[in-house]
Formats: sequence, structure tokens, C-alpha cells
Amino acid sequence: MKGIIQKLAMKLEDVIAKITPELWTETNNAQTLLHEFKKDVMAAAKLREGQIVPKTLEKLRNLENEMEEANNDETLTEEEKIRQTNDIQTKLERVLREQHMRRRDRLAISSRVYAEVISREWSQMNKTRAPRDMIQALKPQVMNNVDEDRPHLEKNSKRMADMMRQYHDSLQKEGVIEDELEAEQRNEVINDILSRVEDPLSAAQKEGLGKKTTKEDVWTALHDSANWKSPGVDGIPYEFWKALNTAFEESQAQPEPEIPATYRVVFEGMRQVLGLEEDPNWQTRGQPTNNEMEAEALQNDAEEIGANDNLEAAEQTNAEGTAQPNDKNANITQILATVFNDIEEHGVVQSTHFARGWMCPLYKKKDRDEMANYRPLTMLNTDYKLMTKTYATRLGDVATTLLHESQAGFVKGRQITDQTRLIESMIDYAEITGQNGLIVALDQEKAYDKIAHDYLWRTLAAYGVPDTLIQTIRALYESADTKYGLRNEALVVSDSVLRGMPVWHHKNAKKRIRRLATTRYGKCLLIKHNILTIGQMESAAQAHTGEDHVNDPQCDCNPCNTAGAEMWCDRPFECFRVASEIWNQIDERWKPSTTWQGEKNEHLLTDTPAETMAIVTKELPVEIDQSGVFRVFTNGKLKRKRPRIRDHHNDGEKERLTAHTAIIEKIKGDRAKAGVGVHLSGDLAEKEMARRVPSDIAKKREGAALYAIMLALKLAPRKAILQIETKSEQAYKYLVKETQILENTGYLNIPNASLLRAITSRIRRRKGRTSIKLLGKGAKPSHRAETLAEGAIRMERIRTDSESEKVPGQWSLTGAKLKTLTQSTAYQHIRAIKLKKYKKRRATKEIINKVKREMGRLGTHMAERDIWKGIRNKDIARTARYFMWMTLHNAYMIGSNWLRPGFSQEMRDRHTCKICNVSEDMEHILFHCTTPGQATVWDLAKTLWVQKDSEQTWPQPSIGTITAGWATFTKKEAPKTKGSDRGRFYRILITEAAHMVWKLR
Repeated sequence: MKGIIQKLAMKLEDVIAKITPELWTETNNAQTLLHEFKKDVMAAAKLREGQIVPKTLEKLRNLENEMEEANNDETLTEEEKIRQTNDIQTKLERVLREQHMRRRDRLAISSRVYAEVISREWSQMNKTRAPRDMIQALKPQVMNNVDEDRPHLEKNSKRMADMMRQYHDSLQKEGVIEDELEAEQRNEVINDILSRVEDPLSAAQKEGLGKKTTKEDVWTALHDSANWKSPGVDGIPYEFWKALNTAFEESQAQPEPEIPATYRVVFEGMRQVLGLEEDPNWQTRGQPTNNEMEAEALQNDAEEIGANDNLEAAEQTNAEGTAQPNDKNANITQILATVFNDIEEHGVVQSTHFARGWMCPLYKKKDRDEMANYRPLTMLNTDYKLMTKTYATRLGDVATTLLHESQAGFVKGRQITDQTRLIESMIDYAEITGQNGLIVALDQEKAYDKIAHDYLWRTLAAYGVPDTLIQTIRALYESADTKYGLRNEALVVSDSVLRGMPVWHHKNAKKRIRRLATTRYGKCLLIKHNILTIGQMESAAQAHTGEDHVNDPQCDCNPCNTAGAEMWCDRPFECFRVASEIWNQIDERWKPSTTWQGEKNEHLLTDTPAETMAIVTKELPVEIDQSGVFRVFTNGKLKRKRPRIRDHHNDGEKERLTAHTAIIEKIKGDRAKAGVGVHLSGDLAEKEMARRVPSDIAKKREGAALYAIMLALKLAPRKAILQIETKSEQAYKYLVKETQILENTGYLNIPNASLLRAITSRIRRRKGRTSIKLLGKGAKPSHRAETLAEGAIRMERIRTDSESEKVPGQWSLTGAKLKTLTQSTAYQHIRAIKLKKYKKRRATKEIINKVKREMGRLGTHMAERDIWKGIRNKDIARTARYFMWMTLHNAYMIGSNWLRPGFSQEMRDRHTCKICNVSEDMEHILFHCTTPGQATVWDLAKTLWVQKDSEQTWPQPSIGTITAGWATFTKKEAPKTKGSDRGRFYRILITEAAHMVWKLR
């Protein structure tokens, strides 16, 4: 590919060099030639992309072809076929294993190198690669005001792009003066202002601004350009131009000077004087041999990642089969400089689209449906940006002369933060001197889009900028155009796909359709009419409702005549009647040209700041496309049919019940206990229940709210219309808004997942509808429910309530949807399954309890998950994280770990410290051993801590403080007060000190 591009570049260089001013035309000039060069490069790249075959993939394809040939070879016996296929299968597995190991090694190396280095790879690590902004819909607008005649949302992508284009075009035209009198007054004001401007530029500065662009200017702009930037419409990034420039510079590099002949004679004489053996190859010593050059060439070929370069090799080989060296490369900086000079002299040729960009709207804030809330980011061609960068460099050299020192933005040597520091200095000065002051800050919306270009050109002229530079910049502005493109997240199944779906025998076909398929006319539709798909059934149903059709054996309409003559159907009117009946039985979601969107939870009863209430959706999710029906990590039980779920809008008896729930929670140390009370009132007799929340429920406040909802569902009759009141926003969110999302992900990393599954299944089993009412912050729960909750706290402690968490299989989905699964979530599911069988090590449990006790004495009560999460903090070095993880598990071979049965006496003696003659456990090594080193490290750490912050006392180092002591200095109630970084500083200091002591032992 490199050879092809270099040939195209050299051809471009030769043709451009031949263009003289006399030969310049609109179609024959440097601009059009560069445009054609870019098109040819992109075409070659696309062709090359389709021809490249990775070596591993080629091996796999060859082995698969060999296996197919072996299986189809009739000359081989069955035993020989089995033997050959087994051998090929073994080779396939070996190639796949090698491929997997290479990928794993690359990933491990990348993680090791970049995991703790602030770089592009580090910031992108473990991030989901997804589009940044998905624009679902846009509101039609006239500038900033919503168009009242079209209040609907526009969801068509093409019309959305047109709307965005019209919006920004009108935005740029806003404020344009059309009245002649106003325009004349504006000109007078501009002339008055610019007449006071003095020409501050020197002759040398003007000469520098007015000169033509040179290849040195292009090289500087290319060198200053950053990598990994988005290309423009032409698709060519900065790296392409840099690669061409690097190839040219390498080809121009001077080889190392050879040893002069005089020195060689001197060396030979010295050899003879010293009596050294004659070296027959002394004249070529240090130069590579033919074998070495061939080996190097083979090594370079092997380093080409993944591809057969047959195309390029063929192009660089002559008729005799010898390779042709390519020691010449095009000077791309000179080519670009020539193109830029052509633009400076003749302006931009419109057919090249040199200044074209495509606009990518990036969301900023507020309503996503408002066009004004998107930042219009325009992606420009890289060669265009290189040209403008050369001008920006020239203007930057004289910017300090033109602009006042108070202008800090976009000036070399100044920063926008200078203004912030100036404001801080003014505030400090006012406080010291006791003077009152006022700071006025103005921000103009879309300021850069509203600049009047005619005023810009006149201002540059008034400051003495050469006319040649002004005209070039003006030509770039006036030739610029923008392509608009928007992405719409929702992918709708096309009518053609729907019409091709099967209509008869599939799992979700209604029973009525299956019964009709066995009737006389159903069989006729299937066999004689050959109706197999939804689209064919739609055509037959339309024949039944046609204007000329009569439901009679004597019907003379075209469909009936065709069916009788070509399909040998004796009663087509009956077949079309049955087809119409079958069509009516088909669910709306499978019909083409339908507006069905599934049942949505839009039936909100109230929506006020004080309270919110919504009916809980009961239906099981229905998948439109086949890719959504597969689930993994399930319990392995097959559901024979979908359960019948009552329509919660119509079913249910007249009785209406309200379940009032209340939660009382008491926290003591790191333990919390809670009680719930449920009071049921309404048309039926009142019921109530009080329970203490089981200790295995996580997140006591949130879990208690879910437990109360479960008790309310158990207490209420299945046919009654039930409304449950709760104050938990999280419980309301789970049950009303995110049920389908949770079932798709398999309730991954959701606390109290089994309780949520049980609640969802109970709601689906109910015949009456169920609604959740979220009480506002100021609302108080039922007094009776609170009384019940207070009494429940004093009940006997229970570990679990297995009866409440039972989930009937047919009412709930297990596992996760394969369509929504990622590698990360799949790994987490596998880990969760394995952790169910995991039993905590006794030593780990003892150390964790010790850490919690030590932190409790410091006034900080921590849960076990916070301790493990704390040692994985990125503030801690990787080696220190490993050390603390091993310490918490007591995994180092120290202390009592040497006293295992079966160890020799010499190994068992290692558990004792040779200096202190006590058990050498981790606590002794880090804090009590008298060996020189550990006391010095802790004294230095304490001194550094006191120097940093003398207000805080140095906590006595212990196993608890080195693993979780940072929590003492990170109070949530005051995160932005002075010294809020104490936690981070202490975390780094204590872990590095402890790890150093361990290394010094």
C-alpha cells in the first residue's frame, strides 16, 4: 500500500511541477490535482482493505477447506476421513489457541504499560465504545422560539438534518441589517471607530504576514498538529500527511561517511607491523552480507501485521521477477505549499470542496430536543486546517502587538486562566483595602457564529494586515460549506423484513391461527395458494376486502379468477375469508406499516413535585426481531408457553386498596437494623403487618422499602386494585421505569436482586392492576404504619425470609439477554455464578473483622465492601495494591502459615522472628520488629504528615489504618473544605510506607 501511495504522490509532484501560469485553468491546476490525488488514495485504501487477509485468518480458511475436501473425498474410507478430520481439527484448535494467547499477551502488555500512566490508552481503557450523542428527535423551531404551528417532534433523520441546517443558517443571518438607513448609520459608526486605530505593525511584520506560504511553514504546521484527530469529509487524517513527510525525510537522510582510502592504507600498515592475521574481508567489514540483507528483508516482511501483500509485491516486481527499489519519495510539504500558493493567487476552486466540512452536533445541556442545546462542531479537511494553521502561526507572532494585554484568549503566551487570576487578585485587593467593587461578566450566545465578516475584513485592513492575506482568508470563508449529519438511535424493522416473516408455525403464533391452519381452507391457503409469509397473507386478506369482491361462489373479481384458474382453488372466496380472519389474529407488532410501539408506561396518574404515581407494567417483554429472544446464564428450565397476563387497564374487581408503608431504621456502629410496617386500607376490611427486615437484605433503607412492597403484595387480594405508597425513589425507579432494563441485564450488580424478581413476578400474577405512589419529601407516611414499623424493630432478628423471595418460573425471566451482553457484563455474570460457591477463608474473615474494629475505635464504621473497594483505588500504586490484597487474605508465607501439617521442622522454624523471637506475622513485621528500618520509615512518614497538615494528629499505624485509614479523613458532609485532600495524601503515604517496610524486612 505504501508503494501505491508513493507512486501516486510522485505522479502528483511531477504533474504539479509542469503547470505554468499559462497552462492554469479551472480544471488543470494544483488544487484539482490534489483533489484527484486524495480521491485516488481513498479508492486504493478501500480496495486494499478488501484485499487484506490476516495470516491467521488465511490459515483457518485453508484448514476449513482441507476439512471440507477430506469429508467429501469419496476415495477415502470412513476411518481415513475420521483420522484426517481429527488431525485438521487439532491444527484448527492450535491456531485458535495461538491467536487467543497473542491477543491475551497484547492486552496484558498494554494494561501493564498504560494502566498507571496518564495517556490516551489509559483514559480509553475499559470504556464502552459507543457513539457520543444519540439524537432521538428535534423540536421544529424558528430560531429560539418553538414553532407553535408544528408542536410535534421530528424523528426523521433527513428532515432533522435539514432542520439543523436551516437553524444554523438563520442563526448566522441573525442581526443582518437590510434597511439602507440603518446600514448607512452602521458604516458611519464603523468608520468612526476604525479611524482612531493606529497602524501598529512594522514593515518587517507586514512583510512576514504578506509572504507566500513556504514548505517550511507547512512543515511547522504539520509538526505542530496533534494525532488522533477526526478527519474531514475527505477522510484523510493528519497521520497520512505525516507519514508521507517522514518517508521523504528518511529518503533524503545522508548515509554515514565511508572510511577514506588513506586511512584504510594506514590501518593495513599497522596490521602488518603488529603481526596480526590478514583479514580477507577487511575492506567490507561492517557492511551487511547478502544473507544478512535477505534475513532483514524477511524479518521486515514478517512484521507486516496480518496481511498478504501480493498486490504491492506484484506492482514492485519487473518482468524478470527482480524487486525494484523505491528510493525516491515525494516532498509532500512542497506539494501542499504549491497548492496553498495556488489558492492565494487564484482563490479556491469550488469543485475541489477544499473548505467543505461536516457538522457534528454535540450535546451541551438542558433539553436534548432543542437544537440550541447542541454545540455545532464542524469537522474540516486536514489539508485545509494545515493551511489555516500556517496563517494562525503568522498572526500569532504579531498578536501581542495588535491586541491589548487584557485579551488573554487565543494569543500565544497568554492563557484564559489569566483572567481568572486577575479576578481573584481584584477580590483579594478589595478585601484587604476594604473597598467595594463590582465585576460585570458578559457572555454572548453563539458569539463566533454572529461575527459580521465585512467588519472583520475592514478591521484587519485598519490594523495594517496586508491585502493579500485578507483576500486569502476571505476566499476560504466564502468558499466554505457544511454537510449536516445526524444519527438516530432507534432502528425500525423495515416492512420488507416484516412481510418475509413466517405466518403459520412458530412459537408465538396464536392458537386460533394454529387451529385455522388445520381446516380445509387453511390447508388450501398453505398448499394451493402457497401462502407462507406475513406479506402473502396480507395480500390474500386485502383480496377479501377488495371493492369488486363478493362473498359468494360466483364472485368474478380478479383475485378469485386468478386463484381458480392458476391455483386450482374451487372456493377462493372462502379461502380469502379465512385469510382475512387470520390477518386479524396477527399481533399488530408483526404487521407491516404499523405504528405499534409496545406498551409504554405513559399512563401516569399524577406528576407533581409532591408525589408521583404510575401503574406498574405487567407484561413480559416481547421481542420483534430474532436476535432478542436468546438468553444466557439462565437456570436451565424451559418455559413451555408464555403465561397469561391480565390487562391491568380493564381487569380487577371494584375494590380499591391502598397499602401504606413505613420504615424505621436504627444504626449502631457498622450495623443497622430496620423494621417495616404495612397498613392496608380501602373498600375491604383493613389489614396490617409488621416485620423486622432480614439481615441479608443489602442497603437497609432501599432494601427495607422493597421488603415492605413485597409484604403489601402478599397482604392484598390478587383481584383487588392496589396502590402502594413508598418514600423510596430507588424502589419506584426499579419497579416503574427500569424493570425491562433489569431483566435484560439479568439484574447485574443490583442489590436485593432476588427480592426485585419476586416483586415483579407477584405483580404479574395479580389480576388487578398495581400502582406505585412515590411520596414527596415533605409527605409523611401513615401513622399506623410507622407504629407498626417501630414495633417491628424489637422483634427477633431473622437472617432471611426465603418465603418472600420465591420466584415462580413462568412469571419471571432468568439470565440476561444475549443481545445486550458485553464482554464485561458476561465476565461479571460468570464471576457472580462462581462466587455463589465461594466460601470465605477463615484468615481473611479474621483480618477483615480486625480492620473494622480498628476503624471503629477511630470513629469510622466501614462495611467490608468499602474496605475491598478502597484498596483498589487508583491513587495507590499497583505493587502496593497487590501487597494490601495479599495482606488482607494473609496469603504471604509468614508467621503461622509455616506451621502447616506436613512441613519439615526447618520450615516450621521460619514462623519465628530471628531477632525478636516471636511469631513473625504481618503486624509484627510492619510495626513491632526491632530490625533497623521500619521505625525510621514510620518516623519519616509521621514527619511528612505533620509538615503537610499540623491540625490532624498522626494515627498510630496498624493493619486497619494502612488498608482503610483514608476513610477517617474523607468526610462526606464537608467534601470541599480546607484539607479535603487529606484522605488522598494519607492513602498514598501510609500504603507506600507500609510497602517499603515490607520490602526492607
